[in-house]
Order: sequence, then structure tokens, then C-alpha cells
Amino acid sequence: MKLKAVSLIFLFAIFASFIMAQDHTKEDAFAKQIFLSLQNNDYASFKKLYPSFDEYKELMQMMLDAGMADLTKEKVAGFLEDYKRESDSTYHAEFNKLINQADSVGVKWKEASFVKFEFVSAYPDNFSRKYLNGDIHFSCGKSSFIVGGIEGVELPSSYKIQEVKEIRRE
Repeated sequence: MKLKAVSLIFLFAIFASFIMAQDHTKEDAFAKQIFLSLQNNDYASFKKLYPSFDEYKELMQMMLDAGMADLTKEKVAGFLEDYKRESDSTYHAEFNKLINQADSVGVKWKEASFVKFEFVSAYPDNFSRKYLNGDIHFSCGKSSFIVGGIEGVELPSSYKIQEVKEIRRE
């Protein structure tokens, strides 16, 4: 019995070290692009981190085909119309919210330095795209901050934002 427990712990340690040793270049590049767009107050580059209409349409079709979230063709058609009508204003409002949150907690972007990106990722059932959820840690002088609740989906070219929830002090 103790041997099984020790074996399981050993296998878990090997698995954990394998996961930690993986190359996360694509994920780190995604996080750094988010950080730089906020640091430079550059909405145009922030918007490019969201799926284009064609990418969004493809994701919706994949989700429909996988039977995810009780989607129907009618719901997908509605989401696509909403995207065309509201995506730019929605993304711009999210960007402005983040910039305002940063100002309210004392972020001085000119002094900010990217520290690390911590995330978890998984492939949802019956879906071939990897999703991630994570936080960017950055510093300004002696203070530490987080861009938190970053949700993204991996596309062939790069990760794309699904949502960025907040900027707060660590």
C-alpha cells in the first residue's frame, strides 16, 4: 500500500516536472503582446489580439459541431450578427476599463516591467482548440500588479483573447 502511494507520488513529480519544463513560447508571446498594448495605451494592437470575424465564425462553427454550450445554428447566427455590430465597441470598452483600473491602482506604465505569465490550459471535450486562463504579473518600482483573468483560445497563428477581466495590485 505504501509502495503504491510512493509510486504515485513519484509519477506525479515526473509528470509535474515535465509540464513545468515544456516550452511556453507561444503563450508567453501572447501575454507580452497584451502587456505591451496596455503599456503603450495602444488600442489598435489590443484589438488585433481578439479573433477576427472569420476566426470567430470558425470558432463558433467548431463549437456548434462539438455540441458545446447548447449552441444551435440560430444562436450562432445571432452571435455572428452581434460580433459584426458590437465587437469593436465591446473590445474598446474593455480596453478602456483596463486602462482606468490601472490608473486607479497606481500603475505607471512607463516604469512597468513584465515579470511572468502564469496560466493553465486545456482542451475542452470534443474541441480541438486549446483554451488558457492566466494572469500576467508585472512590476512598477516597488509595487507588483496583475493583469488578471486572461482567457484565450489557441488558433493556428496565435492565441486570441476571449476576455481580460482586471488589473489589480498583487
